[in-house]
Amino acid sequence: MKTIMGVLLFLLSGYFSVAWATEKVVAPGTGTLSAAIANASNGDTLVLQGGSYYGDFTIDKSLTLRASNRSTDALIAGIGAIQGEGIKVTIQGIKFSQSLNLVQAADIRLLQNHWLSGIPDGSNYKTSEGDGSLIIIGNTLNNGNITSYIDNAYIAGNTFLKGGIFSFNSIWVIGNNIDGGISGSGNSIVRILGNRIDCKIIDSKYCLFISSLDNLISNNIILDKMSAPREHDAVIYINTNITDVISFNFTNNIIHADSSTTSDWYGFIGSYSNTIRGNISGNIIRGINRPIAISSSIKIANNICFEITDPCPSGDGNLNADPKYVDTIDFKLAANSPAINAGPSDYQYADLDRSRNDIGAYGGPWSIEQYDIQRDPNNLKPYVYPLFKGGSAYSDGDLEVQAIGVAKLR
Repeated sequence: MKTIMGVLLFLLSGYFSVAWATEKVVAPGTGTLSAAIANASNGDTLVLQGGSYYGDFTIDKSLTLRASNRSTDALIAGIGAIQGEGIKVTIQGIKFSQSLNLVQAADIRLLQNHWLSGIPDGSNYKTSEGDGSLIIIGNTLNNGNITSYIDNAYIAGNTFLKGGIFSFNSIWVIGNNIDGGISGSGNSIVRILGNRIDCKIIDSKYCLFISSLDNLISNNIILDKMSAPREHDAVIYINTNITDVISFNFTNNIIHADSSTTSDWYGFIGSYSNTIRGNISGNIIRGINRPIAISSSIKIANNICFEITDPCPSGDGNLNADPKYVDTIDFKLAANSPAINAGPSDYQYADLDRSRNDIGAYGGPWSIEQYDIQRDPNNLKPYVYPLFKGGSAYSDGDLEVQAIGVAKLR
């Protein structure tokens, strides 16, 4: 057995007092927020009280804006912008009724906010001196997408009541609940882990569209609830025009179409891949065994297909059987499920209790359940999300672990 040595690096986000910074209480009203920003110094924290804040505003210095506590109902009703060279901005626990435009900064962190309408708009967040960093964790969006052009945006633990995520560069998408789709493209690295993707918006072309060079897509539950007529012919569309993919790992996902959906499309298609392992594909016509023009080097193993026209390929631990879910809401496995302890046997794919990998989204080290727990609004423990690539992190029997942690408002 390998010896695992944990080296844990936390990049703690949120509010921290600094010796030269001050807290300034801001009362609701018209123009009070913009006035407080104008009078603040770099590093200050503006503590918003309950009530509505009217008037447009621009954050042009390094500041933290936060609600006084997790129960404070502070609503920003004006259009906002973050625009300043080299600034670092954190916004936590605030409600918005308009969009917040992310234009220029060295670092932006949006934590536990709620967009009643509008979005955190990162479509123009790219600067002449280089892209800033972007961390969006624990937010709720009632209606709208997050779009990112910057490198290594980190989008985790958010709830999209209607909308999705679009990235044109490297990105981390972890533990979100998405009523929409995810798109990642470009010469980039994409990490999509532990998301619930409930795809039923008619103008989404795909539930999951990935055309990036280096991909890890693991432990997602991808539900296609889009009824005909529809524009697309695939639940998932991966690397269709990419022939020089560096790495592709599609592991421990659940792909499931609603019984009311006209499912005459591929569940998985693409032109190049390395690994499709430990997945469950159901209620669709063509799936794991019918990718288009896929590379002969692909490894398809330890998957389950059911209620599907094209069965899983024989051998390599693949099964054509009912996975026996407890229900098709959470998709947990029943005690007699053939998916239990039937996934990849490689040590790096082991379940969190170090038993053999269970097929599906609850198996392996990236179990979706740990991310569901973190989205619970009553859970006051810090958000903790991974930063390293599974499997390849093992070297000489050691496992180096990096994580990002965010303290929640109390």
